[in-house]
Amino acid sequence: MLKKNWVKISVVMVFVASIILFFVMENLMGRDGDFVFMPMGDAVVFDVGAGASIHATGGRGFFVVTRNGITYRRDDGRVLMNESFNITNPIIQGAGEVVGVFGHGGYQVRVYNTRGLMYHLHLENPVINLSINPQGFISVVTRSGSVYESFLYDPQGRLVLSNRESTNIVIATAISPDGRIWAQAFLDISGLVRNSYISFRYIRREDGLRYTDSTFATVFGENISELSGQFFGSLDFIDGNNLIVVTESSVFKLDMAQPSRPRWVIPFSNEVTAFTANGSYIAFAYGRGRLNMPEEPFGRVELYNLDGVRVFYHDTNARVTGLYMSQLGLIIGNGRFFTALDHIGEELWYFEADADAREAVFMDNAGKIVLHTNSRATVLRRVRITGN
Repeated sequence: MLKKNWVKISVVMVFVASIILFFVMENLMGRDGDFVFMPMGDAVVFDVGAGASIHATGGRGFFVVTRNGITYRRDDGRVLMNESFNITNPIIQGAGEVVGVFGHGGYQVRVYNTRGLMYHLHLENPVINLSINPQGFISVVTRSGSVYESFLYDPQGRLVLSNRESTNIVIATAISPDGRIWAQAFLDISGLVRNSYISFRYIRREDGLRYTDSTFATVFGENISELSGQFFGSLDFIDGNNLIVVTESSVFKLDMAQPSRPRWVIPFSNEVTAFTANGSYIAFAYGRGRLNMPEEPFGRVELYNLDGVRVFYHDTNARVTGLYMSQLGLIIGNGRFFTALDHIGEELWYFEADADAREAVFMDNAGKIVLHTNSRATVLRRVRITGN
């Protein structure tokens, strides 16, 4: 009797497993039906818990940060680095194979590469912002009341530069990939009219000897007609020393060879729901239209090269919740729906994920992604289904 019952149970288990596999395949299948995204194995489907953050290196590995620690995993599931800590609401900022981790309003910053901890900092005041470059330089912004301080550390964790502001708010910082230039965006609140500006300081002492405090250039928004009154919100160095600056109304590029004026300014005709910059391209997604301005279609994504020329646009007809760009192309997130395009706008694939999907990021090729949901991370590989 026991043997017969076990046979019945086994048959039922096989049947149930077949049904589950069918629905998984249906959920992961692309539109053309010839390809499907499949997990690369049990070892790369793992729980990360609520509040986790992920940074893909662009190679075969990725970092996962939770409040309890950090791991670096390969696409085959191997854990190459694992360290425990306790940071409430951790935030990860990555550049290639280096990441900085901090908790907003906390006092510690930890910097890692794929082998482990590079250095660990304890700040006197709460950390509110951090930027990092691929070498391991980091810029940390702290705040105590109305006083903002920013600190620049080298890859050994040694303090290189700093500044203290009582009449200016430090909005954003960025470090050039070659580790030579520190850019900071400020909001001057000393007068009746608030003005934004960006200062540029040389990091290496020998470069900055000719300049006061090593500051070799300052760009004031009020002196540039296209930018007057705009708020400089984020800074990104891409493709060498090209600085991309995003405001609430536009995006523009500053060339470090002549940083006094923008090379180009692209005004936003709509509100922007997502923005990304990587390699030699920038991309942004339009939300609702702006008052008294021509509107672009809701959900349109535009990609530009570093000459300020639009390469393509892609209409999603839905709210764009995320943009993820690498040297392989651009992934557009519309909730749990993801579309991958190459850099000329040709569709690479379309993917429908589970309802709680947060992001999908390229790994070392366009057919491999790490999918991040609210509770787990999965490495998926796009394969062709062949019939017998």
